[in-house]
Amino acid sequence: MKLLIKLNYNLLFIFAFLLLQFCNSPSTPVISTEDRTVKVNSIINYETGGYVRDVKIKNLILGAAADQNGYFIFNINVNDKDSILNLDTLIHNKDIVTSFDDSAYEIEFSNDGEFAFILDPLDKVYLQPLAYDPAEFPPVTLSTLLRSIEVGSSNSDKLVFYSLVKHLETLEGDVPSFSTSIVTQWCTVDIPYIYSCIETSIDSLSYYQSNISFSNPYLSSSNDQLGVMVFKQNDNPGCFDNSTEIPDIDKVGCEFMNYTWIDVLEPFASFDTPATTETVFSYNNYFFAGLSNDKGCYITLLDDNGSQISNLSIAEGYSINDIHVFNDYMVLACKSDGILIYEIASGDFNLLGEIETEYAYSAKFFNNNTIIVGTRQGIQIINFGD
Repeated sequence: MKLLIKLNYNLLFIFAFLLLQFCNSPSTPVISTEDRTVKVNSIINYETGGYVRDVKIKNLILGAAADQNGYFIFNINVNDKDSILNLDTLIHNKDIVTSFDDSAYEIEFSNDGEFAFILDPLDKVYLQPLAYDPAEFPPVTLSTLLRSIEVGSSNSDKLVFYSLVKHLETLEGDVPSFSTSIVTQWCTVDIPYIYSCIETSIDSLSYYQSNISFSNPYLSSSNDQLGVMVFKQNDNPGCFDNSTEIPDIDKVGCEFMNYTWIDVLEPFASFDTPATTETVFSYNNYFFAGLSNDKGCYITLLDDNGSQISNLSIAEGYSINDIHVFNDYMVLACKSDGILIYEIASGDFNLLGEIETEYAYSAKFFNNNTIIVGTRQGIQIINFGD
């Protein structure tokens, strides 16, 4: 009998302890750093059936590259306080090209938001006019494996489009085998069509380059163990006879006619990083490298001539998949470690907190209090702060 009573008392103690712990657990997650907290108000989850490797936002339109389940275009519904209520699916397409290895790894919007561009790394770039049927983007002539895409500074008549292209041993022509090119296509736009692309390329780059990012006027490219390369987009490229532009002529034809050719891109800077660079981003004259092997994010400030002013390492202990800056805030997608949020003030990057998510491939700010994360489980919309 004494043994039974003792066991009952033990069970009551355990039950009371667990009850107390449950009651003390906050109903709203709060993620703390040394002296700051991030209050998570709500998380909305959307299943996509595939890994969401990239998300992009244009006004109230959300694009998601969902790997083997194709791509999604959503309309973002908000309330009068600009908080996201839900998403409406406008487009879902998983038949990107006529093959059995379809996948969507990146998505980009044109400057005017009329087009979405979807990267299938084993095939080509897919063009999705938001108000018309999809089509194939004019193919890159040197293409063997596409690795990353970006839209440059464009206008309503001309589109500047960048592709990071890897070349294999079987490639014929003047481009070295097992190298990488940044291909620029400068195309005529007549909605819903894009055509008459003038193509140039920067060739013989390292085979291990994997990611490009454009923030006017700079195109950054990850250079694996060698850090980051930066190029600058010219405002007025093309073929010129003295100061007169010669339209609809490519570089070969321009130089054959002894005219002057001005490339869309010109080298601007390069810098090393403490570890392998997986992803890149730029904001004003700050250039960010997301590093592998838990080495965090390396930030370099360049002057207008491309010389380094200063550099800084943050988020050590994390591997970085994606970087985005919005107003005075920055978010890092940290794979299985969720996301990190920073406040930028006078050149300082102050950690606000860490938010747990599913495995995070991509993260973008919708506004100062909302981040949309692409994960292995789909899309997570996180509203945080006050």
